[in-house]
Amino acid sequence: SGSLLTDSGQIPEIEFDGSDDHFNVNFGSDLSQPNTIFMVHQSDTTTDNKNEFLDREGTSGTPRSLFDQTGSDYRLLANTSGNSGVAIDTNKTLAVALFNGSSSVLTKNGTSSSAFNAGTQGINQNSEIGRSDGSNGNYDGTMQEFIVYNSDQSSKRPDLETNIASHYDITLS
Repeated sequence: SGSLLTDSGQIPEIEFDGSDDHFNVNFGSDLSQPNTIFMVHQSDTTTDNKNEFLDREGTSGTPRSLFDQTGSDYRLLANTSGNSGVAIDTNKTLAVALFNGSSSVLTKNGTSSSAFNAGTQGINQNSEIGRSDGSNGNYDGTMQEFIVYNSDQSSKRPDLETNIASHYDITLS
């Protein structure tokens, strides 16, 4: 509505309403693995089809890459579904998703999951942030950062997390 939305620290954020808000992104080509995503978000719910962070655009065709929730946990899917074992909650969170085949990892507020297999598909050229056409789900919450690196940022992750967490007043564990 033309209004600037901010969090309690007056830092701008984007509100997704859980029904029809999303961004279409064209990366120019598929982004082969490894890929690292840094995201600052605060979900309004822990309902899994309301936590759709990134998916390919459209419902047909494979391969597919997906970053969302399954059950109560963050999931990375790159033609193989990898459950991180890390629960989504309604607190402001810094999540880092490393898509790297059988060495995929999800980090929440500085604490990493064990490595799991998310598959080897890269991020699709035409993707959506905040929506999954495949599940007909939309994100319900806010986002303040969504950064995609077409590389493994594991060695730089702690420094990037410290910087991002400090900016958004997130406590790393």
